Amino acid sequence: MLFITRKETETLMLNNIEVRIVKIEGDCVRIGIQAPPEVSVHREEVYKKVIEANQDAATSKVPESVFELSRHFRGGRGPPSARALAGDARDSGLWSLRLLNRRI
Repeated sequence: MLFITRKETETLMLNNIEVRIVKIEGDCVRIGIQAPPEVSVHREEVYKKVIEANQDAATSKVPESVFELSRHFRGGRGPPSARALAGDARDSGLWSLRLLNRRI
């Protein structure tokens, strides 16, 4: 770990990231960070929560297919039949478009 002493208003550069000591008051130091938009800057406690959330998302069970997800929302039944899909299309107004396309 590198330790650097800086006074109020002095700056430290990390490649193209500027870290400025804005204010020193007692045992509290206020810093300003100017970084490119593609660089994320977080307080340590926020960063740890982001990492934890990413790990949880990566290890959670993800449906293997759209049909598995469909089965979940259809109460455990298998994928919808072609007739059911046609009924859904008819209800949504897509059926008439399909018929129109067949005539053209």
